[in-house]
Amino acid sequence: MIGADFSGVRNMVATVDRVGRASKAENERMNRRRATRFRKFAIGQLAGGSLNMFPLTALTKHIQAKQGISQHPPLHVDGDLARAMKARKAIDAPKPGSWKTGYLKESTDGPSDSKKTYTELANLHTTGYKIPLQGRKGQRVRNWFAFNFDVYFAKDKDFLTVDPRPFMGLAADKWISSGRDVAIIERAVSALQRLWTRK
Repeated sequence: MIGADFSGVRNMVATVDRVGRASKAENERMNRRRATRFRKFAIGQLAGGSLNMFPLTALTKHIQAKQGISQHPPLHVDGDLARAMKARKAIDAPKPGSWKTGYLKESTDGPSDSKKTYTELANLHTTGYKIPLQGRKGQRVRNWFAFNFDVYFAKDKDFLTVDPRPFMGLAADKWISSGRDVAIIERAVSALQRLWTRK
């Protein structure tokens, strides 16, 4: 044949097109797998008490005793807050195929006995918070504790401090150090490499 044979180039272009389409699908599969498996992992870590968070305070234990509850774990352990964690496709993400796990800003779901949403409760767990014990609001808090639990705070105490329990960050650190996230990524890369080498 006189001239150039471009059949090899055509085959390469077809391979690039095929791998490009497949890589988008594989990228989304990988991110969905990472998000859903992290959610399951985080819930398991919380249920198993594996995140080494602050233990219950003496005040909490006293309140439990007054309520006749021998063991009442924090909201994140009893399952409601953990189960409210979502894994879903990130519609507003800059990269297509992204997924996220956590608490959605726009969510209005929350415990039936609380005015706060699960997202707001998750934020409070992350940062901790202070309950005022001075002024009119502080007096209402003092009265509530005294009436319900026979608890009286010193007159000069300004705040009741609730320590942070940043379970999402702690679970994410354990997830990454476990190597599971990397294993999911490596599996996706291997799938794409097989596509490149497929005839």
